[in-house]
Amino acid sequence: MERVLHEEFGPLLAWSARILIVGSLAFAVFEGVQGFPNDALGLLVGILGPIIGLTVWGMHRHSMILLTTAVLEVGRERLELSALDAFYGVRDLEDLDASERFRVLLPIPIPESASIRIPGGAWGKIAGTEVVVVRSPDEDKKLAFFTRRPEVLVPLLRNALGAAVDAREVTS
Repeated sequence: MERVLHEEFGPLLAWSARILIVGSLAFAVFEGVQGFPNDALGLLVGILGPIIGLTVWGMHRHSMILLTTAVLEVGRERLELSALDAFYGVRDLEDLDASERFRVLLPIPIPESASIRIPGGAWGKIAGTEVVVVRSPDEDKKLAFFTRRPEVLVPLLRNALGAAVDAREVTS
């Protein structure tokens, strides 16, 4: 069983999004059954509630980070720690060249031919987050993802990468 070392945008965010979507749709249906005595409120909640809920759910889906002793999950993607380059380590935005930094900071899709990619489905940096960069030797690309708590995640990720290297050496 893998031990969870760090989690961001966890299940609470996902459940709150689901509750917001279902609750606002239920409210809109309830208002509709009653003949919309409060037309503006029913319409406002019925339209804005699911939009806000889907936005929150998307933020969870594409930005969630889960670090265990063997795996780093970023959004929809699962990265085995043993497949990451421990010698490259964990770096920040300042260690990227100008073109890579530009690609990561703008919310536009990154071409497949680029030397960097954002795992998990996100297109760009989210407000209030910091960039963390690791390297995948299998793809020969840098992987940039975003965290709200780099002071917690970076040391844990460095230790986990070191432990993955140690485990690889023992099994070789």
